[in-house]
Amino acid sequence: METRSKPTNPDFSTLTGIMDHFQKVPFEQFKNDLDNWFKTEWAERRQTSANSADCSLPDNFEEFIKNIYMLAERKEQQKLN
Repeated sequence: METRSKPTNPDFSTLTGIMDHFQKVPFEQFKNDLDNWFKTEWAERRQTSANSADCSLPDNFEEFIKNIYMLAERKEQQKLN
């Protein structure tokens, strides 16, 4: 059985970094890691912004992200079938 270790600091600043991490960890862990990275980055960018109102999340943003994950899961299931 293959054991996948969790990298300490995945690099999500590039598509290559995202896809590399996607290949190394289970999908649920990938989703959690990417969500955590995004929230941390978003908070840091809000703090450095001169006008934090410009940095608010769009309405229904979390629902949008959930839909992306559901689509990815469906496509993965289709590959397995």
